[in-house]
Amino acid sequence: MSIHHYDYIIAANPPASRGADSAEPLSHHVRLLHSTCVPANQLMEEMHRQEPTLSVGTCIAAVSALARALGQLLADGHSVEIPDVGVLQPSISGRVSETARGPVASDVHISGIRFTPSTELLAEANEGKATFNPHGMRQQPTDNEVQAFLAEHFAQHPTLSRKQLVGRFNLTRYQALVLLRRLVSEGQLQPAGSRSTACYTRSTQG
Repeated sequence: MSIHHYDYIIAANPPASRGADSAEPLSHHVRLLHSTCVPANQLMEEMHRQEPTLSVGTCIAAVSALARALGQLLADGHSVEIPDVGVLQPSISGRVSETARGPVASDVHISGIRFTPSTELLAEANEGKATFNPHGMRQQPTDNEVQAFLAEHFAQHPTLSRKQLVGRFNLTRYQALVLLRRLVSEGQLQPAGSRSTACYTRSTQG
């Protein structure tokens, strides 16, 4: 039985989605853990385990041939359905210039491949249970933690950047912006620098 290991992250809710009167700028979202890329040899061994009549070498040869066939079909502009897996569909892009003879395209290439999983694949992936793992949760720091950090930081540095706040508390970019805006509104920080080099100084009111 497979196990879905997950925890939560906190993300900013766009004002349009939370309503003008809502005081909840943040919401929790489920995040899948252990989402690392499986190396090729592990995939081949898993294929062999699922179908012992296929040697690892045969699996390697089959996947290599599949990749070449997919590459050719996708290059020709076809969508490709892999039974029990899903559908691959190429996306094309390029630059178009207007000329006296009409539009002329250049640098036309396959820029991406969209994948739509099959219902069979989704069902197979969901044959298991979900378990909550609190490690890695990115929560907003407490007021005491923020005040201690600000005192320590401004004792050594004249300004504070969003990146420094993200690094200290392992926040997302949006979490850091929400926290910085609150500190500014409370009179603890004041914006400094330009738009491209935004930073904050300790407010004399704080």
